[in-house]
Amino acid sequence: MKRKNVLFGIALGIALAACSGSQEQEVDWKKKVLDVASYQLKMTAEELADSALLPRSVWAGYKLDFLVRQMEQPLENFQDSLCANPAADKLGRRLLCGIYDWTSGFFPGSLWYAYELTGDKDLRAQATRYTNLLNPVRYYKDNHDIGFMMNCSYGNALRLAPSDTIQAVLIETADNLCGRFDEQIGCIRSWDFGPWNFPVVIDNMINLDLLFNAYRLTKDKRYYEVAVKHAQTTMKKHFRPDYTSYHVVSYNSDGTVETKCTHWFTQMPKAIAFIKKKAAIRIG
Repeated sequence: MKRKNVLFGIALGIALAACSGSQEQEVDWKKKVLDVASYQLKMTAEELADSALLPRSVWAGYKLDFLVRQMEQPLENFQDSLCANPAADKLGRRLLCGIYDWTSGFFPGSLWYAYELTGDKDLRAQATRYTNLLNPVRYYKDNHDIGFMMNCSYGNALRLAPSDTIQAVLIETADNLCGRFDEQIGCIRSWDFGPWNFPVVIDNMINLDLLFNAYRLTKDKRYYEVAVKHAQTTMKKHFRPDYTSYHVVSYNSDGTVETKCTHWFTQMPKAIAFIKKKAAIRIG
C-alpha cells in the first residue's frame, strides 16, 4: 500500500510539474507572438513611410487546376487573374493597395490592436498615421466596404484615442453607408458593378458595426434601424436550408430575389478594371 501511495505521489508530482511547465510555456509563447507581430507591424509601417499605400497581403501563386476544381469554373475564367497567375517576379513580395481598396482599414486596425495589447507608443503613432491616411474615405460612396474600412481604423482610434474629429468621420461614413440602403428591398447595396440589379454579399454584415457605432455616438435610431433591417433581410434570404450562406443575393426592385450565386471576379473584366482603378494596387 505504501509503495502504491509513493508511486501515486510521484505520478501526481510529475503531472503537476508538467502542467506548471506548460502554463509557463504558454505565457512565453503569447509574449513571443505579440513581440513578433509588433515587430512586423512596425517594420512594415516604417518601410512604407514614404508612400500612400497600405499592405494588403503577399503575392502567392495558385495552381490553376486547383482553382478550376474548387470554383467549378472553366480554365479560361482564371487565365488572366492577377491573384491566380501572378508574374514570377511578384511572388513572395508584398502586395500593396490604395486607400479605396476594401482591405485598407485592416493594417491601421492591426496597429491599434497591437498598441492596445502592448502600450507601445511607436505603434500608436503609426496607427494614427495610417488611420489619418484613410480620411478621404469618409466621402466615398461607391461600395459597402466603407463600413469595415473605417470602423477598423477610425473605430479603433475612437476607442483608444478618442476625439471629436474621429467621431465626425465615423458619422459621415455611416451616413454614406445608409445612403446605399433601399427601404423596399430592406438591404444595403454592396456593389455598383456586375450584371445584377441590386447585389448584396454576405460580407455586408460586417459593415453593420459601423452603424451600431454611429447609433451609440448620436442616439439617432436611423442607424440602428437600417442595421437591424439589413440583418433581418439577410437572415431570411441569404441562407440555405443547411444554414450555409450564399455569397451574393441580388434583388429585384420590388424586393423579390433576382438570383443567388457565388461571384468570382475573373468572370467580370469590368469588375477587375473597377477594382484596379479604385484600389491602385501596386507591387512593393
